[in-house]
Amino acid sequence: MIRRLSILLLLAGGLHLMSFVAPDFKTRYLQKAAETQSIQCAYTQEKHISQLKEPVISKGSFSYLHPGKIRLDQQEPTSNLIILTPDSIFTKESGKVSRLGMEDHPYFKYLNQLILGTVNGEIFEEKYFDTSVKEGVAVIQVELIPKSRMMKRRFANISLVFDANDLSLKSMEMIEKSGDSMKMIFHDPQVNLPIKKAIFKL
Repeated sequence: MIRRLSILLLLAGGLHLMSFVAPDFKTRYLQKAAETQSIQCAYTQEKHISQLKEPVISKGSFSYLHPGKIRLDQQEPTSNLIILTPDSIFTKESGKVSRLGMEDHPYFKYLNQLILGTVNGEIFEEKYFDTSVKEGVAVIQVELIPKSRMMKRRFANISLVFDANDLSLKSMEMIEKSGDSMKMIFHDPQVNLPIKKAIFKL
């Protein structure tokens, strides 16, 4: 469960490579992030594990509520739930509810900051990652190389793909040092629609 949770938390042709976060892209993204109060979408997750011939596929829904609540509700092939708050991670699997305190688990605290940073734009602060941007007509791809010693031990890099027009996150892929990887593909994002606070409680 711990390994799967850590992976869950961690998303074209003619692309042009730059060795820094392009000022125009960063300005646009930070403006969009400042205006985002909620996000709801479906996701498909693909896990590629070296011991398995076929990827492990799961599906569910993702919800975000400003300033710092996230819900990952996996519905296929099995049902489980992860809720992140600034202080804690709550999980529900096979009817059992568990809580992890962020302060007691710095690794998960870092991963929580990664997800929230993708939403609020803080992920582009230089203290967290070495970053490069590839801009194309249809998509913008951001490659992140972790600076944290703890994250560098597990992850080689993280790839985020954004829609070039509305800057919505299309996918996030995390590649581990072992060669295993996890990719989350996001579908039909709904931004700034009403969302009930109660769904972020267990």
